[in-house]
Parts: sequence; structure tokens; C-alpha cells
Amino acid sequence: MTWKTGAMSQTHDAYQYPTVLVRGEIKLGQFLKLAGLVEDGAEARIAIQSGDVRVNGEVETRRGHHLAAGDVVEVELPAQAAGAVVAAQDKSRGRRSRAFSA
Repeated sequence: MTWKTGAMSQTHDAYQYPTVLVRGEIKLGQFLKLAGLVEDGAEARIAIQSGDVRVNGEVETRRGHHLAAGDVVEVELPAQAAGAVVAAQDKSRGRRSRAFSA
């Protein structure tokens, strides 16, 4: 996996980020921890409230924002910027679906 480094761009390219598989729904704060974009919940809260997190190119300040398959999450931290793509698994069929935003 490779992470994008540098400042957050105004546009995002989903193919430059790793894809993180999640089962069912996941909130933004939980996803940041799962994807390894932050160390813990406190860091997630600070990053989100500071406006350092974008979902599909838009700043998101709600830690409880629900993510969907294909959402691109970007985080700008003091040292670097990083991101990940949400992928969902359909439990009933055992299939993995990926929808990328470009």
C-alpha cells in the first residue's frame, strides 16, 4: 500500500489510495482508526473537528458521518497527507463491491 504525501489536493484520485474493506456501515471516526490514518479516537476527533478530513473532496467535520462504498477519505496531518477508499462487502452474497469516485 502507498499513501499520498504532501498537501491535500482540491481533487482526488481514488486509485492513488489503498482500499479498506469494511463490513456493514462505518462512521468516519471509526474508519480513520481502522485505515490507520490516525493513531486513536482522540486524534480522529481532533483531525475531524479541525477540518483536516475530506470525504469525496469535501471537508467533513462530523465524526459520526456514515461512509458508503466508494467514498474517498483524505486526512491532512502536520507531517503528511494520507487517504483511503471505502470498500464494502455484501454479507448476504459474500461479494466485495468497489465503487470509485474520480
